[in-house]
Amino acid sequence: MYRLIGRVVTEASFHEHVLDAILSKLPATGESKKTDGQVKIIPPSIRYLEIKKRLAALGFNKFNKKIDEAQDQSIIPILRRNRFIHDTWYADSPKDTAHQFAKVSLERTPLEKTEIEWKPVDKPYVVALIKDLRKCSKRAMALLRRIENLPLDPID
Repeated sequence: MYRLIGRVVTEASFHEHVLDAILSKLPATGESKKTDGQVKIIPPSIRYLEIKKRLAALGFNKFNKKIDEAQDQSIIPILRRNRFIHDTWYADSPKDTAHQFAKVSLERTPLEKTEIEWKPVDKPYVVALIKDLRKCSKRAMALLRRIENLPLDPID
């Protein structure tokens, strides 16, 4: 189970890495220049907004719908990823089970109710989260590939 918990973190980190790669391809403008070095500490939802802002400054608004979809579809998986990283875990290796000292409900809507208690976390839930995070990365990778094909060089 520890391995699966680690995979959640790895998948989420890769998603953030792809968003950083996109931002590195786009010139920072205005307020972006002041915070460009802080990009690694902002959540993916803000990174998506920054990508949209930088593309708009370059006159590429055609990506807005795809960016909004990717951002919307990443919110729940990223909230769940945060719980995996910031909550306390108890894993019983011989039984291959885990419990999370959860601050937020593990229901489909993570902010539905707030409570603090040990909650069992089963493999299907963790595997589903890994798959959701992988989908986030795939959407971000598709966006990166499209942005890499844009004429961003000022000489062109």
